[in-house]
Amino acid sequence: MTIAGGAGRASAATRETIVRRGSCCLLYLCPGMAKCASCPRQTPEARSARLGG
Repeated sequence: MTIAGGAGRASAATRETIVRRGSCCLLYLCPGMAKCASCPRQTPEARSARLGG
């Protein structure tokens, strides 16, 4: 998925690729594994922080 951004100004728009997950891989259920950075089972705030946003 590609989105346009730039503080609402079309002239300053940039394009970036983002990950949007619709389901969980359940990898965190395996011993020693954590939730993926884009996991839909975490809060939006936690996901944003882990993705660097």
